[in-house]
Amino acid sequence: EKTKNEWSKRHSFVKYRARYDMLKVDYAEEDTESENIEQRVVVLAKETVKSTLEPSLKGLMLFMSGVKEEEQTIIDMNFDVLKMPLGHLTREQIHQGYEALRKVEACILQSSSEKELMDACSEFYTCIPHSFRRLHKPDMIRNHEKVQMRMRLLEALEDVEPAMKLLKSHMENHVTHPLDKLYSSLDCDITELDGSDSDLPLILQAVKNTHGVSHCGYRLLVQNVFKVCKKSQVLSSVGNHRMLWHGSRTGNFPGILGEGLRIAPPEVPNHGCMFGKGLYFANCVSKSANYSGYYATEGLLLLCEVSLGNVKKMKTGVKDANFRLLHGKHSIQGLGEYRADPKGDVVMKNGATLSCGQLLKRPGPERELRYDEYIVYSTSQVKIDYLVRVKFDRSYPRVVL
Repeated sequence: EKTKNEWSKRHSFVKYRARYDMLKVDYAEEDTESENIEQRVVVLAKETVKSTLEPSLKGLMLFMSGVKEEEQTIIDMNFDVLKMPLGHLTREQIHQGYEALRKVEACILQSSSEKELMDACSEFYTCIPHSFRRLHKPDMIRNHEKVQMRMRLLEALEDVEPAMKLLKSHMENHVTHPLDKLYSSLDCDITELDGSDSDLPLILQAVKNTHGVSHCGYRLLVQNVFKVCKKSQVLSSVGNHRMLWHGSRTGNFPGILGEGLRIAPPEVPNHGCMFGKGLYFANCVSKSANYSGYYATEGLLLLCEVSLGNVKKMKTGVKDANFRLLHGKHSIQGLGEYRADPKGDVVMKNGATLSCGQLLKRPGPERELRYDEYIVYSTSQVKIDYLVRVKFDRSYPRVVL
């Protein structure tokens, strides 16, 4: 009735307009993942097999493996975890969702007919099941604000997919401690810096001095600083090396450390990227920390060595989603209202420059950006050097200047 197809003939399924489509999902088990996630995370801390990790590294792995907060965010966005348990979600299905959302966006831009928009929305909801209140029809995606809402859902699903995959593998392995297995899967060496390392006080100084004046609801307290060494990381130098911050939600870090930073693929609509699809960095620590999530109590930050080369400085963003650098340029610097005082620049052991100076207001009219940001368009220009675990102290009000 809902598909106009008979179940016995499902192998030759035909999609009819305004009817449900059939989505192939590989259910290895009939359990409801959403009911078991919290218990699975707790198991990581209580596993009887002894972990060989140092306490701080073990704590980091436990922090990265938690997906409960991400799951609740996804449910709040109306994703139906009963029709599509998170543990069975694949990256291919998420990319199909991006493709479908691009069709919806094209319908909006071209002022297509109601039928065409309805078909595009139906395709999106088929790829990415939503849970709407009883008797409520699926929401038509009619404007760019609603497209952006669905984009945020897809990004959250992309974040949680690697963590769910790792959790499932942990539960199947009773020989190795699950946190050790998670660490091994990242294929990189992570060691905590001790007090004798000359880079540590520079990093702490940068966190203290480059907190944005408008980010007044909290201060950042450094819990740990870890050195990250990944053999597969090869930095292609074009000169002009700087140490820059990059932030993301915690659930995204198993994927980042395991696979490296990635540039959004072509099927992902370009929303919120002022300078096109690239890797975005900042020398203002709180600008990057804000990507941990609005209500985060703890977060993770990358401090990366970025080879900027010949930089094109820009005061305004670009509208072209297919923006490309001019010949001879290697990166973009978006100029904000505030910049780090260059007198506070320091050189780290690797020879790259880190901004440790106070943030100063640039003279002149207001700008699109509040703080500087740096963009490169090749992953080979980036090397992850440090991972910094921070706590958001929201009991400490800062003064907005």
